[in-house]
Amino acid sequence: MCHITLCFNDSVSFLSIFRYTGPLLDNESLSVALEQGPRSTQYVEVVVWLVEQLRSLCGLEENVNTISSPDDAAEFVMELSGVLRELKCPFKHLYEGGPVTERLGSRTNTVQLLDYLTSELQATKMLSLKRPSALMTPSPMETDSSSQHESDIAKHLKMMCIALGFPKPPPNITSAQLFNKVEAKVKELITQNPNQIGKPLLKARLSDKQWAQLMKINDSLTREYTTRREMILKRLDVTVQSFMWSDTAKRKENEIAAIYQPIRKLLTAKCSLGVPQILAARDDLTRLNKTSSGDAREKTKCAINKVLIPRVVTKVEEEVVTKVVEVATKVEEEVVTKVEEVVTKVEEEVVTKVEEVVTKVEEEVDIKVEEEVVTKVEVEMGVTKEEEVIEADLEVEEGVGVEVDIDEINIL
Repeated sequence: MCHITLCFNDSVSFLSIFRYTGPLLDNESLSVALEQGPRSTQYVEVVVWLVEQLRSLCGLEENVNTISSPDDAAEFVMELSGVLRELKCPFKHLYEGGPVTERLGSRTNTVQLLDYLTSELQATKMLSLKRPSALMTPSPMETDSSSQHESDIAKHLKMMCIALGFPKPPPNITSAQLFNKVEAKVKELITQNPNQIGKPLLKARLSDKQWAQLMKINDSLTREYTTRREMILKRLDVTVQSFMWSDTAKRKENEIAAIYQPIRKLLTAKCSLGVPQILAARDDLTRLNKTSSGDAREKTKCAINKVLIPRVVTKVEEEVVTKVVEVATKVEEEVVTKVEEVVTKVEEEVVTKVEEVVTKVEEEVDIKVEEEVVTKVEVEMGVTKEEEVIEADLEVEEGVGVEVDIDEINIL
């Protein structure tokens, strides 16, 4: 908050120093304009005035125009993005990424933009007094970078105008006017040649909220596919490097590099799909061809497909295999020893149990056999226990009778 307040105060001071005579020299009016951002015509006028001052000193090609109503705020922000990009503004959130209407949607961003433009104008004025050649004749590095950046925008605009048969646009034309003419011309050509291109894949009109959500989805997919492409390119580099291990390839290292490096430089990890590609997508993208189809193989097949590469066992793999074999052998020996111990113990227990059972059975058999033998002997001798009892009784009776008779005799 302190930094924003400081930037706000600096901006007011610089505007007075630069001899700005507009209505926003008053702190209260400037504060209200900063809150409204590009929807305030007074804020837009201050930004346009600062950009005109910069253009007069350093010859900027991009320009911004004032707006007549808050509805033109998006057009103003788009034009401003070109100016900031040409100035190489370090605050990229002011002109890149996200919905156009949200880039200057907060007071922090509007204050930051005003502070940046006033600081740039101050530095430019100082250079114009001390080193004017630095403004009119940029360094070769800056020229190369700016021309490289312009080729990405100006080249495609030029190609578009030539393809549509447009003359060179006048310098005071706005981006909205140019693209309105382009849209009308394209619709006219599509009507005249209905079968030349397919139907658009995106048929619905999206709101600002939907576009913001779409940009978030695109950013997420871009990061994911960038990671995938980096991995594939790394695998490609490693594969080519592995071919250089052979003695034959080492002798032809320069020749291989001369062929491979130009192709490799064209392969970038960054994915360049964005809103233009979404709007230009046609319904023929839904017709997918397999990578193994005949048409695809005609473009990808080469002589190397017929070469079978044998499996190469590395030193690390050999060490791993040796270690695994040693561990497996040790485990196997431990398992065999343990099993033998268990089997021996079980055998001893089984033998002991069997001996006990056999001894018991033998004892029972001996007793039974002995009883049977005794019974058989008794049967064969014709004497039973009953007979012995009877005989014993008879003997007792006979003995008693004899004694009686003797007594009687003695009495007589």
